[in-house]
Amino acid sequence: MALRWKKDRESTGCINQKSSTLSIDGQIRVATVMQLGKCQDAWYWIAGWDHPGIPHKNTWKETPQAESAAKACAAEYVREHITRHNASRNRWTNSPVIGLKGD
Repeated sequence: MALRWKKDRESTGCINQKSSTLSIDGQIRVATVMQLGKCQDAWYWIAGWDHPGIPHKNTWKETPQAESAAKACAAEYVREHITRHNASRNRWTNSPVIGLKGD
């Protein structure tokens, strides 16, 4: 299982925002970073899209970050919750915990 960022091709919303999506193996969307308004280096992130172990979180009202920092925080949040989810499943099923690779 690998986490990968991909720049979104089309703008989102009505203000032509830039965004990137974090997915597991290119299949399961787990987080998105978006440019805040038209500011070049003000970004926020949203997580918890398509994975049952990741609670929804939106940082729009928090202090904006640089794109790289927003991506790092989103990826850390996702890894933490997937690890917890896998650990709780492993405890009951004795199935191996799937590791995560790169960004």
